[in-house]
Amino acid sequence: MYSDTHFHFEQLQKRLNSNASDVITTLLSNDCFFALDIGTECDDLISRSKALNSALLPLSNELQEKAKKMLFVSAGIWPSSDAIQNRFEQMQVLRKCISKNIPHDIDIPLVAIGECGL
Repeated sequence: MYSDTHFHFEQLQKRLNSNASDVITTLLSNDCFFALDIGTECDDLISRSKALNSALLPLSNELQEKAKKMLFVSAGIWPSSDAIQNRFEQMQVLRKCISKNIPHDIDIPLVAIGECGL
């Protein structure tokens, strides 16, 4: 059994120029039981969740159901100089994005707050 406790799906997808569904299929074919997409920007939670959801669409119903049991997202802020300098505004935006996401109309659940070295 494998897990991936820290990945950045959108960044991986852009960097590899690959079919996003292939990434999910590879995780499933390797019996990954837990995969956590980590947030790095105060406002990226919804776009990351939607990217994961859209990657599920080409999969069979069976694989979609397996992926929905495996995939999770966190919300967070990478502690860049700009984020630290504007930490109060960054946290306010992060709180707003989290509250928009709960309850969410997407299939990938928010399970953690992370990447918050502020």
